[in-house]
Amino acid sequence: MLALGVPILVASLRVKEYSARYDNIGPFAGLSSQQQQQALWSAPDAGIVYSFNIYVEEDMEPPIYVVYELGSFRQNYRRYVRSYDAKQMHDGGNLPGASACQPYQYEGDGVNSSLPYDGAVLPCGQISHSYFNDSFTVLINGNQEAIDDSSIAWPSDANHLYGDVQAINYNLLPTYRGGNTTFQPLNQAQHWMVWQRVGGQVPVQKLYGNLGNTRIPAGTNVTITVNNRYNTYAFEGVKKFILTTNSWVGGRNLMLPITYLVVSGLSYFFVILFFVSYDLNFIWKRQPGLEEDFSWNR
Repeated sequence: MLALGVPILVASLRVKEYSARYDNIGPFAGLSSQQQQQALWSAPDAGIVYSFNIYVEEDMEPPIYVVYELGSFRQNYRRYVRSYDAKQMHDGGNLPGASACQPYQYEGDGVNSSLPYDGAVLPCGQISHSYFNDSFTVLINGNQEAIDDSSIAWPSDANHLYGDVQAINYNLLPTYRGGNTTFQPLNQAQHWMVWQRVGGQVPVQKLYGNLGNTRIPAGTNVTITVNNRYNTYAFEGVKKFILTTNSWVGGRNLMLPITYLVVSGLSYFFVILFFVSYDLNFIWKRQPGLEEDFSWNR
């Protein structure tokens, strides 16, 4: 445990991570949740665009990853996790989708004859319906950096879990829209596949892309322009933008190495305790056993 805990801790501490909360700044600074919701409802498609800065104190070497975080967002909630149709997303068809998708089987309040397939949704379910739709651009020293999102999803998802299936009636009507949509086949929609792999913890962090070979020197003010469209204000959810490097064990996560070190410390403690108490007879005096004490002699 000690041999694992120390190198993992060192690797995790070497990860450079900088973040900024952006749901309560810019046009939303000082507003109540109701006012913030109203601002987004008034611009359901265009969103609200504004900028903020992240000050980088130490050199960040590539690859540098762009991540967004949603606080108070429980993607591991049981009904949320169940709300999808695996066959539909892999093979297509199967409209209006599995019963687990209810009440997100149709676009709107129910069957809608004015839409194709009576408004049945593909992909159905709450996970797809709540698809994150904020977008970001990154400027370093006034130059916009390309965010590479070409391979952010798990290859197994694109190759096996989802098929060459086109979305149907998916977050189509602004009044009922839960988030983003996709016009790509599901097995090519990288951001959608990342969103579908639900987070097991609160807050939820999702990979948005990486900055390629870009290096960010210490003392740089990175300017982030966000198009804020995702409405987390109804449940007072926090939204953050994160720039982070990586290590051989992933991003910054101190829980894993601390667990290893605590277990190794407890192991050493009990080794010493047993050694002192039994091998040196320091705490309890051992009495030699007598032959008549054996059970077969009684």
